[in-house]
Amino acid sequence: MLELFKRYGRVPNRFSVLSTKHLDQIHAAFSPEDLMGVELILQGKDGPTAKAVTGRARERKEQLKATNKDEATLLPEGYPTTIACVSGFLVNMRKGRLQLVAPVPGSDRWPLGYRIVAQRFFRTPDEFREGLESIVDKHMLESPPPNLPIRFREDLQYEAENRHFRLRSRNTEHWVLDELVPISVGQLIASGNYTASELIMRVATDGASALAAADLLDQLYAAGVIEEDLDDLSLGRMG
Repeated sequence: MLELFKRYGRVPNRFSVLSTKHLDQIHAAFSPEDLMGVELILQGKDGPTAKAVTGRARERKEQLKATNKDEATLLPEGYPTTIACVSGFLVNMRKGRLQLVAPVPGSDRWPLGYRIVAQRFFRTPDEFREGLESIVDKHMLESPPPNLPIRFREDLQYEAENRHFRLRSRNTEHWVLDELVPISVGQLIASGNYTASELIMRVATDGASALAAADLLDQLYAAGVIEEDLDDLSLGRMG
């Protein structure tokens, strides 16, 4: 990894340091020049940042809870953070596993801090390519799936206002014009009672209004405010 960085100098490596002892060993083994392309993430008890409640930290919290103890270095339960920092493909060459992942707050549903959108296994380069292409074709869409429930992300608060609506998260606010058709598209999405195709049929009065509604859904989907993590329960409610 260090040689690749020296050769190409592109993206720095990130390396988690679990204790002061490990940090001393790293500095004893590598010079400052060696570590120019390495970001050392201090994860020990004396580290500057608290840990997200995901992965092994989540397991440790459960173990400590069983003994009526607490982990001071962990963030509060329910705090919206994750250890994952990329959306894309996660490849495990040893297991021959290809996953499409996206960061989410750690939870019982996604304890590792990322959502597994799709998974394929491979044994040969051709199987790897086939798996990659099938995931792209099925899951990396430009429009919301027409026959699945459509609603805003769970962490967004919907606020209806005059001819527009707002979507608020802990750090971000989206302002969306909502006067393209006579019925509020935002209100229908917020209700969670429609699929994308049903919603378009509900608001459409003619061909132009149907296209306007579909375009708005595409824009909201591209902006990442539409929920994509649909569990079995929500799919069952929609029949």
